[in-house]
Amino acid sequence: MLRFLRTNVSVEKDRGKVIIFIVFCLFSMCIDVVVTYLNGSFIDQIVKRNNIEQLLNYSVILISGYVMSIVFRYIYGVVSTILREKLSFSLVSKLIEHLHYIPLLELKKYEASYLTERIYSDSSDIINFVLDNGIMFVINGVIGMSLIFYVSITNMRVSVVFICFLPIYILIYVFSGNKLAHKTEQVKESQNIFYQKMYEQISLTENIKVEASFRENDSYIRKIHDIYIKKFLEYTQMNEGIKALENLVSYGFYAVLLVLGVKEIVAGNLTLGEFTVINAYFNRVISIISYYLDFGKNLKQVDVSLKRIQELFDIKSEHNGDIILNEIENIKIKKLSYKYPDSKELILKNINYTFKKNNIYIIRGLNGNGKSTLGKIIVGLLENIDDVYINGYDIRRLDMYMLRKKVISILNQKIQFPYDKIKNIIEEKHYDTIQYLMKEDNFNLKEYLNSYPEELSGGQLQKLYLYKILQEKKQVLILDEPTSALDGQSTKILFKILQKIKKGRIIIIITHDMNFEKIADGILNL
Repeated sequence: MLRFLRTNVSVEKDRGKVIIFIVFCLFSMCIDVVVTYLNGSFIDQIVKRNNIEQLLNYSVILISGYVMSIVFRYIYGVVSTILREKLSFSLVSKLIEHLHYIPLLELKKYEASYLTERIYSDSSDIINFVLDNGIMFVINGVIGMSLIFYVSITNMRVSVVFICFLPIYILIYVFSGNKLAHKTEQVKESQNIFYQKMYEQISLTENIKVEASFRENDSYIRKIHDIYIKKFLEYTQMNEGIKALENLVSYGFYAVLLVLGVKEIVAGNLTLGEFTVINAYFNRVISIISYYLDFGKNLKQVDVSLKRIQELFDIKSEHNGDIILNEIENIKIKKLSYKYPDSKELILKNINYTFKKNNIYIIRGLNGNGKSTLGKIIVGLLENIDDVYINGYDIRRLDMYMLRKKVISILNQKIQFPYDKIKNIIEEKHYDTIQYLMKEDNFNLKEYLNSYPEELSGGQLQKLYLYKILQEKKQVLILDEPTSALDGQSTKILFKILQKIKKGRIIIIITHDMNFEKIADGILNL
C-alpha cells in the first residue's frame, strides 16, 4: 500500500498539514491518558483530605488539561477533514488523468456514473484508512503497553485477569475477518450498480415519459434496490453479530474487574483513585484492542478498494507515436477494414481514399455504416489501425496527441466550454474568420453574447461549436453532422464560410445532408 500511495498520492503541497495532523493526533491521544491519571490522583487527594490549596492546584491542572484536550481535538479535526479531502482528490485526479490516456474502447466498458461513484468511494476509503491508522497504529500500541504496565505495577491480580481475556478477542477476529471482507466487497459492488441504475433513471426521464413506462421502470429500479438491500443486510447482520460478541466479552471482563476491584480496595491493596484510573484505562485498553481487531477487518475492507483502484491503474495506456508533424498535406486510407472488439461483423470493409489539402470532402452513408467510426480512426482515437497514413507516415508512428492539439480539430456535440459568458469565449482570439462570421447577421452570437453556454438552444449551441473550432485555425477540420441543429439560412452561410477557409486545410464533413454536395470536392460513400 505504501508504494501505491507514494506513486499515486501527492503530499508535496500539503506537507505542512500532514505534520500538523501527526503532531496534534499524538498530543490529543496522550493528553487524555495524562488527564485520566491526574483525575485519579485528585480523587485520592480528596480522600486523604489534603489542604485546600493543594486541591485547588490540582483543579487548575485538571481544567488546563481538559482545555488543552479540547483545543488539540479541534485543530486535529479541522486539519484532518481538509487533509482527507485534498489527498482523496489527489488520488482521484491521478486516476482520472490515467483514464484519459487509456484506449477509448476500454474506458467505454464502464458506465460513467458507476465509474465515478466507484472511484470517489474507493479513493476516500483508502485515504481515510491511511490517515486513521498510519499514526494511530503505532501510538495505540505504545499507549496500550503503557497502560498495561501501569495496571501491572498497581495491582498484579487485575492485570492477570485482563491478559486472560485477550485471546477471546483474537479468536473473534480470526474466525470472522475473511467472511466480513467478502461481504464488504459484495456490498460495494451492488451499491455502485444501484447508483448507476439510479443515474440512468434520471437521464432517461424523457424516454420514460414518451413511452409512459413509469411502472415498468419503477419496478426495475426496485428490483435492483432489493438486490443491494439483500447484500447490505447480510453484511450488517454479520458485522453487528461480531460487534455483539466483542461487547459480550467486554462486559464480562468489566463485571470481573468490578468484583475484584472492590475486594482489593477493601483489602487495602488499591486506592479509590487507582481503581478509577484502572477502570478508565481498562475501557481505553479495550478500545485499543478493538481498534487492532477492527484494523484487521478494515485492512481487508480497504484492500477491496485498493484492488478496485489498482485494477483501473493497471489498464495500459494507449499507444502514441513520437514523430511530430507541423503540417498535413494529405491523409490516405488503404484497404481499411474495421470491426469493434465486441462485434463479429465489419463496420468498415476495404476502404480506400485520399484526402488532400485545399479541399472539402463529404463522408456519407446510412446510419450504422461507420461514418463516425471512420472519423475517429482518422484522428487516432481507435487503436490497432495500420491502414491510415498522414503525409505517408503510419499514424501509429505519429504523435497523435500533438496533432489533435495543434493541427486537427474535431467537431462533435461534447466540446467543453469554460463556465463564462459567450463574449468572453469568442473574443479570446480575434482571428479573421471570427471577424468575418460576426459580420453575418443571420449567423452570429450578438443577441446572446451575455449568455452562458448552458442557456443556449441546440442551434445556438451548434453555432458556438463552430466558432470554437474555426477560431483555432487548424489544418484539418472534421465536422460530424455540423448542420443537424441549424436552420436553412444558417446552413447556407456555413457553406460560404467553409468555402472561404478551405485553402490550406483538409475539411471532412460527416453528414446525411445532401446539400453539402454543392461545395464538396470529393465524396466518400460508405
